[in-house]
Amino acid sequence: MNRTYTEFLKYKYQVWRRFRRWRKKGRIRSNSVKIGEVIIAGGEDEVAEFIWTHLENTQFVEIPFLLIYTLLLSYAMAASYAISWMEGWTIFDAFYFLISSVLTIGFGDLVPVNDKFVLVTLLIVLIGLVLTTTCVDIVGAYYIDKLHFFGRRLDSEVSFGRLTGIKNMCSKII
Repeated sequence: MNRTYTEFLKYKYQVWRRFRRWRKKGRIRSNSVKIGEVIIAGGEDEVAEFIWTHLENTQFVEIPFLLIYTLLLSYAMAASYAISWMEGWTIFDAFYFLISSVLTIGFGDLVPVNDKFVLVTLLIVLIGLVLTTTCVDIVGAYYIDKLHFFGRRLDSEVSFGRLTGIKNMCSKII
């Protein structure tokens, strides 16, 4: 579901860019280079220099975790309130239903019974599923990058020596 949502956003952006170019009547910026025209010849230094010159203007955005957690919590509270109003449940029951549905656990002990709002409830859960998977993906990618760079900094011989030392200490204790 998250991948489909991401592909949809990419497609939407591509259509928007085509429309923008069409509106400008095909004018191309003077500093743009078509990918088919880029030819990188030479050694590794020239390739690295080419990549560095084109990536130095790239801006990476880091989303604060407080914003992600606030977004998830506020969505859960608003959706719980809406579901509790539609189904006549307590807010805690609605929150339990929402979390178990969004995390795809779905015990089945709470089921929406109001026929008028079944599609609205389904839409609320679907939006929560997309939002939750997107936020988990952002946080997971951040921590995987941190672990990757942390692992690269460790000296393999020193870390191996530490592990063998810990193993020896544990075997002496037992």
